[in-house]
Amino acid sequence: MLPSVKIKLHVAMRNFYIKVHSEAGYRLGLRMRGVAWSFRRVHRTEFDHLQLVGGMVKRGFDLGSASLALVIVSPLFLLICVLVMIAVGGPALQAHQRVGRGGRTFNCLEFRATVDTQDCGRSNPTALAVLTRDRPPGPDLCFTPVGAVLVKLGLHKLPQLINVFRGDMSIVGPNPLTPAELKTFGDAAEFYLKSGPGLVRPHQVSGSAPASYADWMALERHYAENWSLVADLRVIVKTVSTSRVAARERTKRTVGTRGL
Repeated sequence: MLPSVKIKLHVAMRNFYIKVHSEAGYRLGLRMRGVAWSFRRVHRTEFDHLQLVGGMVKRGFDLGSASLALVIVSPLFLLICVLVMIAVGGPALQAHQRVGRGGRTFNCLEFRATVDTQDCGRSNPTALAVLTRDRPPGPDLCFTPVGAVLVKLGLHKLPQLINVFRGDMSIVGPNPLTPAELKTFGDAAEFYLKSGPGLVRPHQVSGSAPASYADWMALERHYAENWSLVADLRVIVKTVSTSRVAARERTKRTVGTRGL
């Protein structure tokens, strides 16, 4: 019987023992596999470290941005709260369950833009079905005057800054999805769960919404795999620029209508 030896390898901060026969060829083969395994382990460890650092940078950026934004918009936030409470006769905020980074569910906040769903449903069953599924509001829903303006200006999502501050969301990221919607993504859900939902959508930097589901997922995957702080800043700048252009267009249309 061939004698055996014990080879001790230190791989990725672990003591790894291999018991092999003293035959040169067999021992060499095991050593080669051990080296290859060691390389993969170290590479994976470095990759995980980069992901950890990137996540810390992104979280720091989100926390700082959300804190500053909440301080700046706090007077507007309080004013909208009062107006919404008067308009709906109840709480100013509403929460919808969404899936966050890593699959953790959270309550996604919004200003209430419609009257109570039961009151709305008595006169409009279709509106009730849409509201309970939290779909984008249509022109036939029970909007309050204040709610209609908030949705038109995108201010109904202002409370999501609180979600960003709490760590539920990011400043930049995919659209928040319900658990049911996430199931339809299949394997592509990995990229959503990796980056987590955000206030500003990555596709906005392209200048237009994705033309198809495949295009949308391609953009989401590219964002998740190539995240950088510079990329987030580009998305934010592009969004602000687009919003300003849209505001000027609305002003021109309003002035033109009054002139007629």
